[in-house]
Amino acid sequence: MSDPRRKNKKNPEDETLEEGHPKDRRIPAKADEQEIELIENPVFDDYVIETVPMDSDADGEEDTEEVETVEEELPEPTPEEKKADEVIAELHDRNMRLQAEFDNFRKRQAREFSRLCNQGKKELMSNLLDVLDNFDRAYKHKEDDEHKIDDIAEGMFRTIDQLKGVMEREGLQILEIKEKEPFDPEIHDALYAEEIEGLEEEIVLEVLQNGYILNEELLRPARVRVGKVPEVQNDGEDTPE
Repeated sequence: MSDPRRKNKKNPEDETLEEGHPKDRRIPAKADEQEIELIENPVFDDYVIETVPMDSDADGEEDTEEVETVEEELPEPTPEEKKADEVIAELHDRNMRLQAEFDNFRKRQAREFSRLCNQGKKELMSNLLDVLDNFDRAYKHKEDDEHKIDDIAEGMFRTIDQLKGVMEREGLQILEIKEKEPFDPEIHDALYAEEIEGLEEEIVLEVLQNGYILNEELLRPARVRVGKVPEVQNDGEDTPE
């Protein structure tokens, strides 16, 4: 079915209008475009405007210029920037050298400490060898009929004194503890305890094993038998009359 609106509408090609005529709907072309062609739309009774650029390579030239801008070289660093880079590189190199020197120093200190400890052990063992030799002689004499037990015991006592002398030279001292002195848990280790009437505080009754001090530090507490205050007496004192 044909559009009735097309019957009353004239074909633009049948009528030629001069430029500037009131019914002339042509749009003047710009400098870089061709003349605009008006195409009649038979459905919406409107015109579709189509333009064709004069130079189709214009967009390509613009893209080329943008690429050239991206590929521009960075500006040369200023003298101040060069000086700063040199200072940073020098500080980094110095820091690396200091770290290497500190690591070498730490390793040397560890080796020196180990050497001193081994040297101390060597000297101590060397001094104890004489004591060990005397114990070996006493053991051999025990099997001989030529030596009496009393002579062997006397030699053992002298060897014990020799051992104590070696240990004292190394800084070892016996912890002096007297009987009936107040019990001190810092230096006394109570193995046994018994209640004694009339005591007002805990005291040392007997030293079962000596304590020792090495270079003014407690090496081992003395093991003692302790006398403590009876619990009944404590209850009587605490209970008010």
